Amino acid sequence: MILKIERIRDSHKVRLRLSGEFRSHHLDQVKAEISRGEPTLLDLEEVDLVDIEAIRFLDGGFAQI
Repeated sequence: MILKIERIRDSHKVRLRLSGEFRSHHLDQVKAEISRGEPTLLDLEEVDLVDIEAIRFLDGGFAQI
């Protein structure tokens, strides 16, 4: 399964809705979406699987961006 990233804007922030499998090879894509300079919220409600590297990224508070 793939990771789908949907960018949803409201007046003050962006919500990135992730769905599917969030794996380490998706990190660069997610980091690029987050680092666009807008306040960003990650919506992980529809994520089915997260591998250890993605967990480390999330646990690190996005410090690697």
